[in-house]
Amino acid sequence: MGSFSSKKKDPPLEDKEVNFDHFQVLRSIGKGSFGKVCIVQKKSSKQMYAMKYMNKAQCKARDATTSVLTEIDILASLSHPFLVNLWYSFQDCEDVFMVVDLLVGGDLRYHTQQGVQFAEEDIRLYICEVAHALTYLKTKKIIHRDIKPDNLLLDEVGHVHLTDFNTATILDADYHLPNAMAGTKPYMAPEVLDSNSSSGYSYPVDWWSLGVTAYELRCGLRPYDIHSNTPLQDIHHMLQKNLSFPRDCHPGLEEVILQLLRICESSRISNLEDLQKIQYVSALDQCKVLNKSIKSKFTPPADRLNCDPTFELEEMIIESRPLHKKKKRLSKEKKNSQQSADEQTDCDASEYSGLLVFNREALERRKEREKREREWQNELEISMEQSDPTGHGCSFSGLVPGDNCNECSRSCSSVKEMDMDKLAVDSGRSSTFNSAAGEKPAPSPESVKARIARSPKVVVRGSTVTIESSGINNRSSTQQLKMLLSHFKFESEEWVITLSFFSKWSLTSIASADYTIKNKEMT
Repeated sequence: MGSFSSKKKDPPLEDKEVNFDHFQVLRSIGKGSFGKVCIVQKKSSKQMYAMKYMNKAQCKARDATTSVLTEIDILASLSHPFLVNLWYSFQDCEDVFMVVDLLVGGDLRYHTQQGVQFAEEDIRLYICEVAHALTYLKTKKIIHRDIKPDNLLLDEVGHVHLTDFNTATILDADYHLPNAMAGTKPYMAPEVLDSNSSSGYSYPVDWWSLGVTAYELRCGLRPYDIHSNTPLQDIHHMLQKNLSFPRDCHPGLEEVILQLLRICESSRISNLEDLQKIQYVSALDQCKVLNKSIKSKFTPPADRLNCDPTFELEEMIIESRPLHKKKKRLSKEKKNSQQSADEQTDCDASEYSGLLVFNREALERRKEREKREREWQNELEISMEQSDPTGHGCSFSGLVPGDNCNECSRSCSSVKEMDMDKLAVDSGRSSTFNSAAGEKPAPSPESVKARIARSPKVVVRGSTVTIESSGINNRSSTQQLKMLLSHFKFESEEWVITLSFFSKWSLTSIASADYTIKNKEMT
């Protein structure tokens, strides 16, 4: 006979508060406004996600703590097919974490840098998909304020999704308009640039940014040569000039872009209803757009991660406390350190006490359970009404109307409790939710890991570091790589860095170089 143990078992991972230990870090893939992004896999469900993490000390130094907390609060309130939706948020002593939908198609900026020329039909589809997202955000009184190719991610089949709500703002109940200059200057609407001297701005600013993005995708450059240091007076002068389009540009697409880029915000297209009045857009069935039934002509390559490989190199080379070694490092520090009370207080970081710990999986499970409970209750009431025409309210077969119902009440209660228990078990078995966030299923673990295996990687063998970076095929990536090498963290021994990359602009198709680095100098 087996012995009975009174030792309490640990609850399953799904019943615990989600934290960093519940995820396996697979690969660094990008940067956000105030943090880095990597691919992770949830250990219990094997589901793939993107994890954005922000160092608390760096956020504090950049006075970005409030922005981080606001972004989490905003994302927790949103769920839409054309947004990158939040699934979990939590923190530890060092970082704040946001776990979101994983989109392996890459952002539009990456593809334009790879030389992709998007078809006009795709640009029209992107405009409509972003328009649906903006229409949804307006119902939540949210202005994104940073729409640009970098913040539009593609899924595996080429549908676009809006991300990065770090500069987003929520209009208050009294609709006090924001007047802060926020976003990326080349994509800012005129009223944002003039916000300090105006009465504020509203939802149309996002539609202007969409127009700048659409023009850039079609023409290969932005409509106005605005940079972060361009004087406001020069910008006003640029805005007075008429825009030019390629001769082969579809007149309908040109009309859409021009109406998105109207200087006067009151005459600018700033809602889906007005957008659909343009014949070029009305040709698309918006129900099919929302349901993602219209296929994009451009499908992101399926043999790689579609991101700049220097993000991974930066995580490996320049990052002094990389995330992929975090769990081991924290465990060691906890074991060896003699942390003072003051240091512990700093670790608790009171400014993050208001951080929302969010779990969409648990939220969706609860909603599904409540829905099924309501359906069960309705079915029960209908069944009781149909089986008890006298209105006694009891259908227990052992009694007739007017008899004592104590036994019946106990029986009905036990039946109800039994069904509720079964209901909870059944709903807990489901790992797929039918919410808007669940309408874009995550890529399979096998496909993601296959992409990672074929992507550039860093291999360390003794004192030799080999960077296999065949995906570095543009000038900006190579310049970034050289900068990373100059910041390499060296030990006392000699490091040999081997690079191999395709030089797109070079006469030779393959260029390789060996760097021998010693005493923090590259030769």
